[in-house]
Amino acid sequence: MAMEGKPLGKLVADLQAEYGEHQYGRIDLQIPEEIKSGAIARAKALKTGDTVFAGMPILRQETLDGVKFYLDNPEASTKPNAAESWLLLRASGTEPLMRIYCESCSKESVAKLLESAREFALGK
Repeated sequence: MAMEGKPLGKLVADLQAEYGEHQYGRIDLQIPEEIKSGAIARAKALKTGDTVFAGMPILRQETLDGVKFYLDNPEASTKPNAAESWLLLRASGTEPLMRIYCESCSKESVAKLLESAREFALGK
């Protein structure tokens, strides 16, 4: 801020104009171990293209730290430099807790993805 002589909001707006809008969200689910481990097992078993979250097909999956899905978000095609949409289901190893993280190109798509992931985790 000191180097650019701009307030934080202006710096963020400039970054989003150059690199696209990035929105982030997270929810924590207090769930029993059997539901938590079942959700992670089901997530790992998903195949690319077989499943959608909030209408977005899975493009690829990583299992380094939980299960992370990269998604084909049709909204991104309408925004220049849109953030790649992803969703991460991460189970705590020490408590009955699952954290669900998400990044996308709008607050609305983040909210839809988090709700879709919540339903998936709870087996709905």
